[in-house]
Amino acid sequence: MKLHIAAVGRPKTWAQAALEHYEKFLRKYGGVEFHFVAAMRAGDRPDVERVRAVETTRLLAALPKRATRVFIDRTGRAFMSEQWAANLDRLLRQSTGPVAFLIGGPLGLDLTQWAKADEVWSLSSLTFPHELALIILCEQLARGFSILRGDGYHK
Repeated sequence: MKLHIAAVGRPKTWAQAALEHYEKFLRKYGGVEFHFVAAMRAGDRPDVERVRAVETTRLLAALPKRATRVFIDRTGRAFMSEQWAANLDRLLRQSTGPVAFLIGGPLGLDLTQWAKADEVWSLSSLTFPHELALIILCEQLARGFSILRGDGYHK
């Protein structure tokens, strides 16, 4: 099953090469489709809550209908790699539609819209630049599939 990843902003050149690598790697597991939405222009003193709300709404609108939505946030549920794989497998088996992961922009996702998430997962308790979080998410998806299929990537 093809996964969907929605993120704010287009990746810069340094991140694009890594994403292309993981996109190619994930093809053997069904593939991944990226949905990049525009960041809200907020000026020098942004209304943080408004920026989060607008960007999260854009991310949700970019997803396919009936998608199972996993918000990625440092305060979400954290897993060891094997647990990540097991939860990915569970999502793929239980979902009646596509599985989608959402990564907010530099200010994060709108907490008031978390009710629209089916789950909230964490990549780490650390805060990462959103482009780096996107790359880490792709790597963890690749690792998770590798664990599930036993193909040797995960050691």
